[in-house]
Amino acid sequence: MVDARLEVLIIAKDRFRRVLRGINRTVTQVREGVRRLDRTRTRRLNLTFTKLRTRIRQVAVAVRTLGQRVRAINRATVGRLIAGFRTLRGTTDAAARSAGVLRGALAPFIGAAALVIGIISATRVLAGFGQQMAAVRAITGATEQQFALLENEARRLGATTRFTAQQAADGLEFLARAGFSAEDATEALEGTLNLASAGMLDLASSADIVSNVIQQFGLDTAETNRVVDVLAVTAANSNTNVFQLGEAFKFVGPIARALNISVEDTSELLGLLGNAGIQASNAGAGLRRAFFGLINTTPKAAKALATLGLTTKDVQLTG
Repeated sequence: MVDARLEVLIIAKDRFRRVLRGINRTVTQVREGVRRLDRTRTRRLNLTFTKLRTRIRQVAVAVRTLGQRVRAINRATVGRLIAGFRTLRGTTDAAARSAGVLRGALAPFIGAAALVIGIISATRVLAGFGQQMAAVRAITGATEQQFALLENEARRLGATTRFTAQQAADGLEFLARAGFSAEDATEALEGTLNLASAGMLDLASSADIVSNVIQQFGLDTAETNRVVDVLAVTAANSNTNVFQLGEAFKFVGPIARALNISVEDTSELLGLLGNAGIQASNAGAGLRRAFFGLINTTPKAAKALATLGLTTKDVQLTG
């Protein structure tokens, strides 16, 4: 039994030795392959470096040759430039002397040309103003006397505001298209221009806002300055601007008038909404809903009004 086991161990030992020798041969072959690969790579790298050094030397020679050629060209070019500048200076001096003589001879004609250009420019401005006023007259149907008032007002504001007479005439046209009569447009023009300046608006937007608020609250055009002041003060003292107020009034103006709430109070409320981040159409629509709720006032609503210093009588529909 022991002999059998010993025989098995001997056989296993022989097999293990054969496997080990095979592994050693494989390792030796791998090492030899690596050495051959390293030698091949080394030869290739050496060859590449040799070629690179040769190329660098060739480039250095080419650069030196190019530098010599550039220096030679620069010397020749600088010499030609100096000679050219000298010739040009002589020519310029002669031309300057000739220009002085020519300027003296043409002075009367130059003055006349400037005068003609000024006349043409002024004529164009006057023509543009005349055409604009003709459009205003056609829209308003103004009489001779009314048209004279319109024209005089546009010229006066063109001379006393940052707007030109033609821009003032544009403002008249915007008001006329909004339904203002000749007399009403004349009265409202100055306030419209003031609002455009205060709110950094174009004249069309300013005229649209002013005319809308006046008509929404049933005001007279003589109260244009009142509307302008209200809008300007609210915009200056709250987180909103004139344009946003104009958008808000489109929603709340008519119902505010129906509830006998003044333009001042309405504008102040819109300013408070602006401070809360509610502006433009959102502010107008929100305030309109609040006003509608006042029509049928409940005791709770009356108490809320009292906190604002108002009574139910203050917000009753006008008869």
